[in-house]
Amino acid sequence: MTILSTYLSNLAEPIQKEKNLITDERIKRTHEIIELRNSGVNETTKFLRMKALDAFGFALATASSTICIYCMATAYTISGGIMSPNKVYTSLMVLNFARIWGIFFFHSGRMGVTTAKVMKKRLEDVLYIKDVLSIEEAHQHVLQNQKAFAAGGSQSSSPD
Repeated sequence: MTILSTYLSNLAEPIQKEKNLITDERIKRTHEIIELRNSGVNETTKFLRMKALDAFGFALATASSTICIYCMATAYTISGGIMSPNKVYTSLMVLNFARIWGIFFFHSGRMGVTTAKVMKKRLEDVLYIKDVLSIEEAHQHVLQNQKAFAAGGSQSSSPD
């Protein structure tokens, strides 16, 4: 009986190996799909949190000049002053100028850089692009093109 069992086992061994290879390949691909989906969910969650924070910051920055003019007018009238339209509009223009150049400029720049970093990582993961230049390489390429253009040469369009 042992000889027959060994013989049958030896006959089934190549079939079993092939089945195991197929099963291993399925498990490997399933894990790759799960990892890709989880990385996408994590990046999407980070992106949505960043956008929510951006919306809150934008709303606060938009309302900041109105809040400041209200506080200034309250303090001025409590101290016995009388607000004229000239004082209100002048103060509002100064605060709006400060809001645009002091708050929106830096806020928008910071959010632009953060969004670019998140989206670059996400695009590389989803599209499997291996030839994406890093920010430093792209910057060097732009500088080389600017130098060539300034020197009177032609602008190259291919990244080296």
